[in-house]
Amino acid sequence: MATTYAHDSHNLLTIGTSRAAMAAAAAAVVADGGGVAVVRGAAGDTVAARLPLPVGGVLSARPAAQVARESGAVRAALEEWGWTHLNPFMSVSTLTLAVSPALKITDRSLVDVVRRQPVGPTTAA
Repeated sequence: MATTYAHDSHNLLTIGTSRAAMAAAAAAVVADGGGVAVVRGAAGDTVAARLPLPVGGVLSARPAAQVARESGAVRAALEEWGWTHLNPFMSVSTLTLAVSPALKITDRSLVDVVRRQPVGPTTAA
């Protein structure tokens, strides 16, 4: 999945199980001018859901009902992917909010916010 709705920086965030899938999700978000895209398959060959947010990468000028449907589809696609959280959409968007606990994704690395230290691939537990 990829999103520009990522607090606080609203940079493009990708999360996935393969580089191809992450690249496909990112390409869908870029094509929409910002927003959220969830893809299926290791090759990222199927876009399961997308929510275009072309106004600064965080807003849409489209009708609220349409945005709500697309947001619901993103949530459903994340749940189908296995993202378990009370609110999958918001939990993904706050992964980059580096001031809230525990592990967060920044432009420099994965960070243990409590310890204020980067977490490398060999140190993640």
